[in-house]
Amino acid sequence: MIKIYQNNKVIGSVPESKDLAKRFLIIFLIFSVFATILHYYPQEEQTKLVIAKTEGTNTPKTQENATEGNTETNSHAQNISGTPPSVEIPEPIPEPVDLFVKYFGDKADTIKAICTAESGLTANAISKPNRNGTLDYGLCQVNSIHLWRVGGDYTRLLDAETNIRIARDIYNDRLKWDSDGFKAWTTYNHKKHLKYLK
Repeated sequence: MIKIYQNNKVIGSVPESKDLAKRFLIIFLIFSVFATILHYYPQEEQTKLVIAKTEGTNTPKTQENATEGNTETNSHAQNISGTPPSVEIPEPIPEPVDLFVKYFGDKADTIKAICTAESGLTANAISKPNRNGTLDYGLCQVNSIHLWRVGGDYTRLLDAETNIRIARDIYNDRLKWDSDGFKAWTTYNHKKHLKYLK
């Protein structure tokens, strides 16, 4: 160190050039080591990731991809071996309810034959005007005198189930004073339905 005097008193000191060089070298080395650590740190992390993959330690995303890859490989292997991959067979769809059976039970064949003769089993069938000016609607060709049963809305009679349900009501009402409720339909009275019976 070089001492600084004033009036024969030491008022300070200045490091010699050799001391400055040493300090500068130490600072430079520290900075170099720090910069080297910052530069190589990401590469070390990548190296760790590669080692982890080699040992079978995967991240969740890597495991997901690996699983998908194994599935594709297994599927491909099955196709090569001639064994088809397992396929889940869906349950059979139940057949729609037979509305004639639902509302007429063991008389379903008769009413179905009548409706075939009346409308050709066409749900939205509307007849030409009858001699008395009335109309017939739907599968069972329910006459317009029965519109009160559906609140006066004839379009409701174009619904298959509603039409058959009303036909059953008409059948039941006929039985109150007649032994055969099917006589409410002229095709039945004229036996035009017989050819459609099973």
